[in-house]
Amino acid sequence: MFNIKKISTCLAEDNVLNDDSFVLKGLLSGGYIGMLIAAPGIGKSHLVMSIAMEAASGVPFVGLGYEGKKTKTLLYSSEDPEIIVKDRFKKKLSGLSEHVVDAIDENMMILSDELMQSLVLPINASHDEKREHKIFINKFIAAINKYDLLIIDTVSESMTADLVSNDQRIKNELQSLARKAGVSILLVHHINKEEIKKSQEITVASGASLTYIMRLTKFMICLTKD
Repeated sequence: MFNIKKISTCLAEDNVLNDDSFVLKGLLSGGYIGMLIAAPGIGKSHLVMSIAMEAASGVPFVGLGYEGKKTKTLLYSSEDPEIIVKDRFKKKLSGLSEHVVDAIDENMMILSDELMQSLVLPINASHDEKREHKIFINKFIAAINKYDLLIIDTVSESMTADLVSNDQRIKNELQSLARKAGVSILLVHHINKEEIKKSQEITVASGASLTYIMRLTKFMICLTKD
């Protein structure tokens, strides 16, 4: 049956937007996808770690979270080795008050890449690979459904699927993952070569491939250097 309602019925319902409807300002909770795009080496990983700390602690380090709201956050660094992530995290925690560090420790976790498999397989993956991948994804969903925000840094290193030829599949599978786990995802991604060369401005179409996700998302951060 189709869920068709009168306008007055919709307006009378209690499910209205408020701070609890979002994991970050502009990124809805409960299975939505946002993106942060920038050129390599500009500081994406530092920024998303600060965003993760802000979401977990409710302290406005960046201004994208809600002050006082503590969100269960998982940071998956698929690009940098764990020793780099650990050093970066240690430096960011230094100088913070004990109660802020405790809040971050309670609500933020870091996912090691050591046991991770590809989040999206190539289109030509074998039947056995697809079967094993389905088992892995089900286990991954069970592991992350306790979190409200999953940050993947970077999306290209989190999968073996080619971003150009598998663009629509990547969007569908990441969207399915987010909805099944009930976690909203912030994807960190590189921009096109033209923007890196500064021959054109960064826009919502600047993400290298992944145009389907770029069209889908209502939450976009573009990081640039002056």
